[in-house]
Amino acid sequence: MKNLRQIIIPVVIFLAIVDPLGETFCQDGIIDSSFANNGVYYALYQNSGFTSLEVQQDNKIVGASFTDFIFIRLNPDGTPDTSFANNGYLSVLSDEYSVRDIAIQSDGGIIGVGRKTNSLYPNWSRAVLVKINPNGTLDTSFNNTGVLINMTEPIQRAYSSVLLQTDNKILVSGHAYFNSNSIDDIILCQYNQDGSIDSTFGINGIAQTEILNSSESCTKILFYPNEKIIASALTHHAKGSRGSILTRYYQNGTIDSSFANNGILLSDIGMGTSFFHHSILVQNEGKILFAGRTNTSDSKGLLKQYLANGIIDSTFGNNGIVIVNSAYGIKDIIRQWDNKIIAALDNGFTIARFNSNGLIDTTFGDYGYTTTIINSHSFWERCYSLALQHGGKIIAGGVSSRSIPYSTADYLSMTRYFSGLDCPTPIANFSFQAFDSIVYFQDLSSSANKWLWEFGDSTFSNDQNPSHIYSLSGKFFVCLNISDTCGTSSYCDTIEIPQNSVLELLNKDISIFPNPITNILNIRLNNLVLKNLSLFIFNAAGSLIHKEEQQNPDSEIEINAEMFKPGLYFLQIISQDHIILKKFIKP
Repeated sequence: MKNLRQIIIPVVIFLAIVDPLGETFCQDGIIDSSFANNGVYYALYQNSGFTSLEVQQDNKIVGASFTDFIFIRLNPDGTPDTSFANNGYLSVLSDEYSVRDIAIQSDGGIIGVGRKTNSLYPNWSRAVLVKINPNGTLDTSFNNTGVLINMTEPIQRAYSSVLLQTDNKILVSGHAYFNSNSIDDIILCQYNQDGSIDSTFGINGIAQTEILNSSESCTKILFYPNEKIIASALTHHAKGSRGSILTRYYQNGTIDSSFANNGILLSDIGMGTSFFHHSILVQNEGKILFAGRTNTSDSKGLLKQYLANGIIDSTFGNNGIVIVNSAYGIKDIIRQWDNKIIAALDNGFTIARFNSNGLIDTTFGDYGYTTTIINSHSFWERCYSLALQHGGKIIAGGVSSRSIPYSTADYLSMTRYFSGLDCPTPIANFSFQAFDSIVYFQDLSSSANKWLWEFGDSTFSNDQNPSHIYSLSGKFFVCLNISDTCGTSSYCDTIEIPQNSVLELLNKDISIFPNPITNILNIRLNNLVLKNLSLFIFNAAGSLIHKEEQQNPDSEIEINAEMFKPGLYFLQIISQDHIILKKFIKP
């Protein structure tokens, strides 16, 4: 097998080819010399390396290190973002604290999670969350300081992963020591935006999972189709048994018993187990891809894929498994929009690309692999984390270690590579129609497959073209956040609801029957006396399809709905004193 550290030589030779028309073509897996300094960002901050990377909606890159709770933000071209903290650099805590994962909010704010350790007591830890404003200052609306160090039971805990829910609640995972069983268990915890615990999640904000009467720690959580959460964990029994675990949860923190064996998948648990994972990825059709290493004396990189039901995917690799002999393990994986898989290998600063079936993609780098020498004086270099910029370029972050007088120094290291993809970044946009306090929104984005609407009154929607009723008057800052396989984008606008137009929802006084309707829409006013009515009917897209006036209506009103197409409709009734809204369906 070729030494991967030598692969950089042929890679650099074929960096770019220029055709007679002057167009430049770059081979997949080639380092992008326009990024930072000839393709490499390299800086010494408190002996640290990038353990987590995220790309913002504006294509800026946020990286976090494993020491001092350090955060770095770079411009899209790899230069330090001087508008963030101290010329792009922020150190929140001391060297006993480490960041394990980060998440970016829609406004550009940053959530970081990790732990505080004690050199005198290696098994002792405290869970840590920090919330940072887009400009790099601590967000003091979070726990009054922007920093939360857990001091509630169970006190001894650590966090390893973070997700942001659609309502901006903060979901974290890790492990905690429970005195009741004297071992570490998997925990998921949910916090509100102000740092308070969300008591509606799990039991008083905590979902505890004990599986094998052994020490277990959740390493990664990801959103899963149908509003579920997938969590990966490691287990290590005192007698030597170890391995990897998958659990699936509902949004409220209860286990989804329909997955695998009562919600739990045990992968190679036992003495001398063959697998120890570092990262997971949710694939198409709900498939789940593990990445890690073989747990043997000659550790190898390993990929292992399961179907949505927890059964091994025999169509991937060799009966669901891919062994990477040229690496000691795989530290991180991400998926391109064409479903190819990028992997960070534990062997030099190396990345590889695999096809969706698990076979190595020989069109990438040097027969599927690319190794970059960050610094020729370094004696040890590793890639730990990956991300995709909008447009498809690959960001890789890690560490480069070199000797200095009487010691060694670890340098933050980041590179960017061409992926060969021409992936247009989606552009968010929307229009709206306001009828008093009901507003109909129309998505005008260039492309998207996920939508998150923030209506400015602490309510949200994932519909593409939602309608919304405002219960208060005033100005509301509405944002549409979209994403697809090529990136994310946001667009915001201000909507004003006049003082005299807040809806009164008189559900007990107005009824529609039958509902779903047939070809006649019957409206019963019950005991409500209304004069000078205006009736409006809108379809789900917000288009007005029917309007009529009634001066002195009877207690029942009939509307011919024979020409209405199947779908959801909104009936709005406006009188001198009331504004009333009802929904109905025509099947």
